[in-house]
Amino acid sequence: NIQLPACLHVIGLLRRLGRHTDLELRQQFLQCRDSWLQASIDDSRGAAASSSGSYAHLCKFTDLIRMHMFEIVTQYRAIFLDFNSLQEDKASEDGGLLYAWAHARLSHYLSVLCKGLPNLKEGNQIASVLDKAMYCGAYLGREGLDFRGSLSPPFEARVLALLQAGLSSAQASFESALQSHMMTPMPPALKSRYEESSGASAPGLHPPSSLLDHPPLAVLCNKVSEVLNELRECAIASTRSRAHNAVASCLSLSCESLAMFWVEQESSLDKAERNQVLSAMRCMVDALLPYISNCLQKVYGTAKPELKVSVVAACVQEQVAFEEKAQRERELEAERRKKEEEEQKRRAEEAAAAARRKAEEEVAEARRRVEAEAAERKRKEEEAVEAKQRAVAEAAEAKRKLEHDAEAKRKEEQAAAAPPDQ
Repeated sequence: NIQLPACLHVIGLLRRLGRHTDLELRQQFLQCRDSWLQASIDDSRGAAASSSGSYAHLCKFTDLIRMHMFEIVTQYRAIFLDFNSLQEDKASEDGGLLYAWAHARLSHYLSVLCKGLPNLKEGNQIASVLDKAMYCGAYLGREGLDFRGSLSPPFEARVLALLQAGLSSAQASFESALQSHMMTPMPPALKSRYEESSGASAPGLHPPSSLLDHPPLAVLCNKVSEVLNELRECAIASTRSRAHNAVASCLSLSCESLAMFWVEQESSLDKAERNQVLSAMRCMVDALLPYISNCLQKVYGTAKPELKVSVVAACVQEQVAFEEKAQRERELEAERRKKEEEEQKRRAEEAAAAARRKAEEEVAEARRRVEAEAAERKRKEEEAVEAKQRAVAEAAEAKRKLEHDAEAKRKEEQAAAAPPDQ
């Protein structure tokens, strides 16, 4: 690791010896400095196959490229007084020699970067390596070696791969929770504590408490939130559209899984379980998807949410709408039956009341007839008594008359039998 004065001294000695042409000196200089650079890189390659080892190696490798390539190019230009040597055309003073070397070295750096990035499993590590690589490109850009435009493809691919892996794991966890029938809601006390603890959080950034009533949705929310937290560390603006598509695809597949679970298990669920699954589908549309859409908006800092909830949850909304329609029809049918039963009951009550009134009228009429007959019998009895009394009276009168007539006749006979008065 020699500095510019030592390089000038060595090249000056070689020039005075006259054994090498200027082009050969350029080639020898680049060859020797490249060998030294490669040796420095080889000395720093103590990383293992683990993620942390790859991360440390890429950081150190980037720092070496930044410092030593800048130093080599600066020395080359100062020694050979060639400030146009990084032009690609063959008309440059060295025939494109420095350009070819820099291009080969940076291509090698990018290939090492592409091989090492898949070993990085955390978003902050990817972001840190990206920052170092961007700084390296900007630093080398002072000498015309700005390669930042070539960093997008490998980092975008790694970010999207990390995102896709996390989303696949989230979907698998959701389906596992769904198939294990984890439908029992959390205890109310736990939900209350959660709401109290989340009250001071920023609005829109805390998962809705309604997810605690549906454990599979809570599992999906936690997993996707973890993925978005990793993405937040390395959210490259150019990946926004593809990241939205990946999240939308994952959520759409989760909605399809939930809808398929409903279709397959509907006939075997009791009323409470049916209501729980329907509530989960409504919570998916009304709470989970808007929350994830808001989080994704915060990750990329867009002005408005770009995740189309209505498109993602189309199958779930269709099932919910169909079931709500069927529920309304069942309610209308039940209401109609209830009205019919009430009408039948009313008619039965009216018929019973009419029969009761008729029976009462018949009883009253029978009572009146009985009373009339009784009165008639009493009147006849009274008339018979009166007739009997009259007959008795008449018999008594006839008897008195007979007695009176007999008494008068006796007196007449006595008078006729008595002697004449002297």
